[in-house]
Amino acid sequence: MVIEEYDNTDIITIKIKINGKNYNSKGEDYFGTFQKIKDILLKDNIGIKFYGSMENVYPSPMMRTSYNAYILENGKQALWKT
Repeated sequence: MVIEEYDNTDIITIKIKINGKNYNSKGEDYFGTFQKIKDILLKDNIGIKFYGSMENVYPSPMMRTSYNAYILENGKQALWKT
């Protein structure tokens, strides 16, 4: 598996190559771009493990362009993960 990330413009690009097949995702921020690539991979029954792929992880509204995210659980203070 080869993973490439490009953020040298206003658009974030993630390219993943698995067993000779290419998967690409583009977006304006890391969180949304990772969500897109996760959904694309799931169509081929490929799951990836990272905090951003969890259903209860959300970016801070002011930090959408960073690697930081919050893990939310009912009744508990949000945990900040990088």
